[in-house]
Amino acid sequence: PTPLPLSSFTIGSICPRNFEAFVHELREYPSPRKEYVLAGIRDGFRVGFVPERVVLRPSLRSLTSASQHPDVIDKYLSTEVAQRRVAGPYPYPRPPLPSLKPVRLGLFRNVINLGSGASSLTFSSPQGASVNDGLPQDPFSMRYISVDDAIRSLVVIGPGALMAKFDVQAAYRNIPINVSDRHLLGMYWRDSFYVDLVLPVGLRSPQFLFDAVASVVHWILSTTTTFTRCSTTSMIF
Repeated sequence: PTPLPLSSFTIGSICPRNFEAFVHELREYPSPRKEYVLAGIRDGFRVGFVPERVVLRPSLRSLTSASQHPDVIDKYLSTEVAQRRVAGPYPYPRPPLPSLKPVRLGLFRNVINLGSGASSLTFSSPQGASVNDGLPQDPFSMRYISVDDAIRSLVVIGPGALMAKFDVQAAYRNIPINVSDRHLLGMYWRDSFYVDLVLPVGLRSPQFLFDAVASVVHWILSTTTTFTRCSTTSMIF
């Protein structure tokens, strides 16, 4: 079948959300990141790429892990296309964007063992000419919540405290990317181009971007429910 044009993948169709509800719930949100997060929810998040930092070198070659397990890559792309999180396939030699910079496609070792079909895009390759080379490190540094942080929260709450852990399924894949950065998230597989439309694993900035969204959800839960205290999985360094 003919793939849908890239322009048909609007932010709302990729990640349906009630933007007005977010605006209402965050009307008293005290963080200076409020407008940044709302803009990202509405328009998709920028990944933080600074073009002046690097001259990108695109690649049409996949990693050995991908070529050794093509069935896993096929399953991953088929699933992501069906979920409207990846656009494609666009047959070679016509990429959906003239400026598309495909990155190398591979697999995590644990994914190969599980056969679950999650891929890794090598945003740090080639060294010195990669997408991650164009992302400054300091703005996206993170410190994850530790066991000591959880213990301190329990001490503050005192006897009778209850603990629970929530794991967001496909967490990063719920965060849409701004259309201005789609050219950075290209893939090439079986003589066709694909474009990632949501936050991928492998970039330098996903933890920061996801935490920005998780923090506002955390704040909404803290102010509209009976939770006494809750924490997101990570904190800004």
